Amino acid sequence: MLKKYFQKILIIFATVILIASCEDPAPKDYFKTTVVEALLIVDAPIENIRITKTLPLYEPYEFANSIISDAKVFIYEVGEFNQEFELVFRNSENRNEIGYYFPNKNYTVKRNTTYDLKIILSDGTTVTGTTTTPDSISWVNKIPQFVQYPFDTINRPVNNALFSEWKNENPHNAFYMISYTCLDTFEYGNLFSPPIFELNRRTYPPRRRELSYRERSYNTFGILPRNPLQWHYFKWFGHHSIKVYLPDKNYQNWLLYFFFTGELDEKANSLKGCAGFFGSAFMLESEFILLKNQP
Repeated sequence: MLKKYFQKILIIFATVILIASCEDPAPKDYFKTTVVEALLIVDAPIENIRITKTLPLYEPYEFANSIISDAKVFIYEVGEFNQEFELVFRNSENRNEIGYYFPNKNYTVKRNTTYDLKIILSDGTTVTGTTTTPDSISWVNKIPQFVQYPFDTINRPVNNALFSEWKNENPHNAFYMISYTCLDTFEYGNLFSPPIFELNRRTYPPRRRELSYRERSYNTFGILPRNPLQWHYFKWFGHHSIKVYLPDKNYQNWLLYFFFTGELDEKANSLKGCAGFFGSAFMLESEFILLKNQP
């Protein structure tokens, strides 16, 4: 009996080894892809041109390891002056500020102007792209300085009275991205005079998206120069900003594919030599305070 028992144990052990040996090995195939995200904002300095590379799945993810900081980056203003701008790399604890920029802040991006991008990577690869900046948009109606969040968080009323509206100088280019961002998730009482010594907190809307729980911004799109204020835009009370972007075709394609698919798609690329985009946009910005619904 004891001999048969050990024989069964050996058979089970051998079966386990055989099954384990048939499993697929850990994925080791890794093809590095360079991704460029280059957006020029009209009437703003040239900055935040980011060059990254994809990382292998079998290694722990570190954002710093994806940054490419040794490239040579040039932007050319095409036109009467044909100016050349050589960008330098800037590192920062704030992830949003990491990237290449032009040190002379006195130069700002011009509207209705063509710009060329040229990047030379350390391996000799050359990346090029072109964008033509859009015309301007201007505020017709801003969100009021103070907005009261509904006291009833379940049966929130339709908000027809609160909206933002802008004027487009070129109505044929009518695609917009609207971004709402909480500027301070901690302070709340310091926004008032005199201060009320009260910290900020979340709105906790019923349809909170868990995947974007840590994000401070909510982005939406529109084809009309008017955007009603929806309560589900907000995850926090307190100090907020609204930004309205009028993008060129390059940035518009990138926004549509990236936000709706979450993947790199060749149809969204506007560069030669790598994945990514070189685009431009005119941006409007305004700030307001979202008041708490309860103490």
